[in-house]
Amino acid sequence: IITPEQIADHLPAQLELGCGPSIAAGIPHLSSLHRIYGVSLLDYGFIFRAAQDGLLSVVRSPETKYAEMTGIYRACALAEGTPFYEVIDDLMKRELLVGKIITNNFDCLCADRGLPEISLRRYDWGPYYPHVQYDPRARSLLVVGVHADRRLIQMRARQQNLRVVFVDPERYVAPDGRVISYPVEAPQTEDFFVRATAEEALPRLHRALEKYTQPQ
Repeated sequence: IITPEQIADHLPAQLELGCGPSIAAGIPHLSSLHRIYGVSLLDYGFIFRAAQDGLLSVVRSPETKYAEMTGIYRACALAEGTPFYEVIDDLMKRELLVGKIITNNFDCLCADRGLPEISLRRYDWGPYYPHVQYDPRARSLLVVGVHADRRLIQMRARQQNLRVVFVDPERYVAPDGRVISYPVEAPQTEDFFVRATAEEALPRLHRALEKYTQPQ
């Protein structure tokens, strides 16, 4: 466990970006799509019976359902960057973050700022995961809010002798307001971990870097 300020010891880094900063910018949880499209219930249990399938409401109330189904795209179009994106924009310009941002997100909040990114959600490629070329300047892979089946990127980074640094609160707030524990999958003994949200950790790192680089 390290502090946000200690991330500086592992820069330059390449960034693997999960959904935490997107949620902070007003983008709904991906789990909301599971409910909208009839994959899961409000308690996150999976739907197996037609009577429970909310997708049937397309027939019963098409205007209401279509508004619900397109809401996430409207949120992406209206979302504005948070202080987190301002920080990574500055760190990219200073080459403390290098290479393309490896992301699972589809909101284009990075691309809208002109930041280079590579998407892992590309089904037109042969393998589900592309072979990521890590920037040779990177000393580490900074993994911000990434869960589920994305750990292959981290495994490949370790194989190339990059230090993996996680930034994750290991919890999230459900749409109904409940705080749900959400541990990071498969961290390794040699990894470093900042247990905080991106909106907490990256501004703290940025302030520490500014203080360090100011003339005495």
